[in-house]
Amino acid sequence: MIGNPRVAATRVHDGRPVGSPVVTVLQGGLRWKLLTLPAAPPGGPDETWLELVEATVERARDRWAYAQEQARRAARERRQFGAAFARAGLAWTNYWELAQEAADLRTRTTKRPARP
Repeated sequence: MIGNPRVAATRVHDGRPVGSPVVTVLQGGLRWKLLTLPAAPPGGPDETWLELVEATVERARDRWAYAQEQARRAARERRQFGAAFARAGLAWTNYWELAQEAADLRTRTTKRPARP
């Protein structure tokens, strides 16, 4: 069903339930949580779910901005900047993937014909 472009399903991390994040350990022991989009409700996508999707993407963008600022600070102070930049890169990748996935889900749900 996931391969069907008409089914609005979110990605999942291997071995994890839909919508649950994964914590990644970076160099220097830094940890970063990778967000995932919330699972669609059983009755199919609705407006509330789409708002949750948008809020998750916004949260990922805020987390990237935070990580970016921490990387700048680490570079200025010349302390653990390699790990901080790795975290900022991971945060950006997580945000970008979620934003692309959300855009795809929006496209799929708006093109879906109304059911009689």
